[in-house]
Amino acid sequence: MFLQIFKKNNISKKVNSTYVFNKSLIILKSFKNEYSVVYKGNLFRRLKVIRYILGYKFGEFTHTRKPFNYPLKKNKNIRR
Repeated sequence: MFLQIFKKNNISKKVNSTYVFNKSLIILKSFKNEYSVVYKGNLFRRLKVIRYILGYKFGEFTHTRKPFNYPLKKNKNIRR
């Protein structure tokens, strides 16, 4: 578990952020009122840990699927 969580201090933003690489980790009380950065597979997603999400897993707040939109058909033969 030590290799899955890293703490980093951003001096420019003055925000303590925790890097989480495993989405199945449970959010503990020690993460409260901090920013966590969760790895989604290709990019990182920033997450502020508040008291309502304690006890849940990090993966529940990082959506990895793209929304699918059906392509619109262009009607060339429109008669009026």
